[in-house]
Amino acid sequence: MIITQSALEHFDDDLAYFKKVFQYVNDTKSPIIQIHLVPSAPCLYTFLFHGIRQYTPRTISKITRLFDDKTKKILYSLGGKNCNKVHRKYITYPILLGKIQKRYTETDKYNVDIKKAIAKDQISNNINNPNFYALVMFTNMSRSFNLF
Repeated sequence: MIITQSALEHFDDDLAYFKKVFQYVNDTKSPIIQIHLVPSAPCLYTFLFHGIRQYTPRTISKITRLFDDKTKKILYSLGGKNCNKVHRKYITYPILLGKIQKRYTETDKYNVDIKKAIAKDQISNNINNPNFYALVMFTNMSRSFNLF
């Protein structure tokens, strides 16, 4: 299992990393599950200039195209416009004003608001403006391998 959480946006050359991962998974017969969590383009407005890049489905496809048909690829959108709005209120605006993030000073209210935003984003059919993407890839998974 290979997992990255908010790391790839800090790699100078994320594609070079994935070329090495492809070589590894291609050279092994063992089942490999990869889970990569990356910030979406709308995160630029939430966390400002965090990392070298943010991701879109188009830029993520540069990664997935490195892997052949032995690898099943699934891209999940996480969060949405409601979560982004809450994050801007509690994180971005205080940072811009040189203040402590409200998620630390109003933690209970932030927790209530973010849970409501998550619920709204989950029922929304609009998958635009996610907070993050989760790229999940399965390699060398036989039909007899049961994930659950």
